[in-house]
Amino acid sequence: MTTGLCTLLSFAMALLIGIVGVALTNLMRGGPVDMTLAYRGVGLPVAAAALVISLVISLVSEIGHHRRSLREWHQQRPAA
Repeated sequence: MTTGLCTLLSFAMALLIGIVGVALTNLMRGGPVDMTLAYRGVGLPVAAAALVISLVISLVSEIGHHRRSLREWHQQRPAA
């Protein structure tokens, strides 16, 4: 759930920055505004990178939590 939320938030922020950047660039150049560049060139690559990063962080965190739980479980078991 955290991974999806992080990815969506990153996509939204990157898209906002991309739209503002594309609008300002086209305003300065005087050409028509083409928002597909904001989606394809900025939003999707940043969201994909955020997805990979958040998946790796979540995986590392979950593995660490599992190992800690396993270690505590082994310490609580009576010695045979």
